Amino acid sequence: MGCQLALLIFAVPLASPLKPQPLATGAKLEELRKDIPDLQFLASAARPACHRGEPIEIITRLSYSGTADLRIGMPGSASDPLSKWWYYNIDVKTPFPAWIPLAPRASLTVRGKTVLLVGRDSWGKVKRMRPEYEYRETFDLNQVYSIDQSGEYKVSVSRWVYVKDGPGWAIITTNEIVITVLPD
Repeated sequence: MGCQLALLIFAVPLASPLKPQPLATGAKLEELRKDIPDLQFLASAARPACHRGEPIEIITRLSYSGTADLRIGMPGSASDPLSKWWYYNIDVKTPFPAWIPLAPRASLTVRGKTVLLVGRDSWGKVKRMRPEYEYRETFDLNQVYSIDQSGEYKVSVSRWVYVKDGPGWAIITTNEIVITVLPD
């Protein structure tokens, strides 16, 4: 007799006073960009190459030059410089052979686990995006992610945007950048 393995997945509804909104992913994200072509979300590296142990900084730039009512979450505590991490999802793919289709993600540092997994000490606000204004954030990846292997890391950043007269809350993602960590 062979063994049978059964996998049961239970869907547990969560109580929420908010009406669920569809997320803009895949094809819907492209539709969002067609509907709001004036929305730009870009990432760049302060330095495209650095040695192990040196700070690895990325910069995000979010700008909008249109007239639609767009809103974004903003950190509520200027006293906690790491609170901005709660409003962004940074995907850091570790160096891996190109023939393997899925690259593993960088693991979190002790500080990263505290910042991203433990919880918030302050809540931010949802603010209307000001047209022609650039929202710029700089992130030191070494503070939160363990980047201790030499090679090419691929990094992209996502965040939520609320489109009042559109799909509601949507996820937007930057371009993917490559940061090379050189051996010692």
